[in-house]
Amino acid sequence: MKTVKMVLCNKCQEKIEKRAKVCPHCNAKRTNPKLAVVLISLGLFWMISDGLTASNTIETASSEGVAYEIGKVIKTDDFEILISRIRIRQQVGTSFLISKAPAGAQYITVEYRYKNISDEPISSWGVPTFSLYDFNDTEYQGDIGAGMSLNTELDITEKSIGDLNPGISVKGSAVYEVAKDLYKQGNWKIVIDADKKLAVQIN
Repeated sequence: MKTVKMVLCNKCQEKIEKRAKVCPHCNAKRTNPKLAVVLISLGLFWMISDGLTASNTIETASSEGVAYEIGKVIKTDDFEILISRIRIRQQVGTSFLISKAPAGAQYITVEYRYKNISDEPISSWGVPTFSLYDFNDTEYQGDIGAGMSLNTELDITEKSIGDLNPGISVKGSAVYEVAKDLYKQGNWKIVIDADKKLAVQIN
């Protein structure tokens, strides 16, 4: 004799046959718990994926459709950010500390300011960072050695460690080494990674 498999009703918790589609005790439709788990997991996956996509979206213009530009203040929820100057240079620094670009290359120097306009201190991990992107969306990290040389020229107040307190504004800079021929092709931009990702076209 074949044994009938029994399970608990999802609603009234009475025992019913596993193959029953409706509980004979409370008339509730039986759901497949494994299917429910799969559907919930898929829902969570899409929610997380959408969140990651949103956080990595690079904005090229304000909510009014105005493109972000050099020399104009960019406002986010937490910061006021200004890229004040971008220059092409063959060397940076002073007589005490000089860095020279190698043959066929040049430095792109970026000078910027940002201010904490939120109500709370922001850690050094949460302040804006600046990266150079080329026409293929390849990211260029700052040249640390050349950056130290440039800092000897400028009145840099940006802190590498410590909180940025509300209302405080700091000045910083970055140096990127790029091939001259590639830079001539145009469509390069600075991407600012703060509480939003913002792009400023530079050539």
